[in-house]
Amino acid sequence: MREARCFGAWQRFVQRGTRYRDHVANRQAGTLRTCLQQWVKMKQLRASDGAKVAQLSLCWQKAGNMALFSSVPGGATAHGLRLMAAARVLPQEQGQGSLQEACRKLALQRVLLLWRTRLSQRQQAE
Repeated sequence: MREARCFGAWQRFVQRGTRYRDHVANRQAGTLRTCLQQWVKMKQLRASDGAKVAQLSLCWQKAGNMALFSSVPGGATAHGLRLMAAARVLPQEQGQGSLQEACRKLALQRVLLLWRTRLSQRQQAE
């Protein structure tokens, strides 16, 4: 009789350990999944940003305000930064206000996504 109680206690102990390990593994998989989703979103946003900046550059060029500086792959982002700086410095001309506003919106969208990502990571850490 005593052996059965000892065996039952041992069996419950092993089952508890198994459930805990499963719980930890599921939690780690969930965290990994969330991190991967956030990474994919950031990559998509960066690709989208490059396309938007290139589109804004073309609009800027069509308005006759500025020529494109670079056609090098990856240069669109650096070019976008130059456009933002130029948009702040140059006087208001036709078409520039919309470019400046679009650049500001793009920057705010990126800041918001970054803030959401950090908030999510902080909440998961707690």
